[in-house]
Amino acid sequence: MLTKLTQDEIGDKDIPGCDVCSLFLNKSLNGRAQDDSILQCDLIVKQPIIAIGAPVAAYFPYVVTKLKTNLVIPPYAEVANAVGAVTGSVVIDIRLEIDPIYNVAGITGYVLHSPKEKKDFDSLEEAINYGMKVGLQIARREAEKAGAEGIEIRTERIDEGGDVGGTVSSSLYLGTILKFTAIGRPRMAN
Repeated sequence: MLTKLTQDEIGDKDIPGCDVCSLFLNKSLNGRAQDDSILQCDLIVKQPIIAIGAPVAAYFPYVVTKLKTNLVIPPYAEVANAVGAVTGSVVIDIRLEIDPIYNVAGITGYVLHSPKEKKDFDSLEEAINYGMKVGLQIARREAEKAGAEGIEIRTERIDEGGDVGGTVSSSLYLGTILKFTAIGRPRMAN
């Protein structure tokens, strides 16, 4: 839930993990005012949380206390997830990363990291072509495994780089991210 709230705040970006972030989050959710540490944090959600699903009445009162917000449990909340599962979409996200292999002479190759394997390539074009093929296969297979039919797969390529020495003309290649989103209807039981 905190991931969703954070993405609502900063947009659809990857949320980095770091020791400082973990400390603040841990202090705000688990910290005690009486402990001997010098830091106390509060995390406050300014909007009410609307909860659906059978166990929400058991779990969410504690959650909203920690987040200092209000809880709304709509009528028939206990069956809302079941209705959503029947009428919603199956969505599978797959992410592959291509990283350059550097030595003192520069880039000597590329390594593709996928849920299936880690594989080296001589050229970026080879790594991307292979990554696109494998990513599409994995996304389709995972969506089918999740019970989807009528699957559509969206792809996105993000090349990452940075400026070297403060000039725009000197760019350093840092890697490529290939994202695959498979969307389909839930397959109905026969």
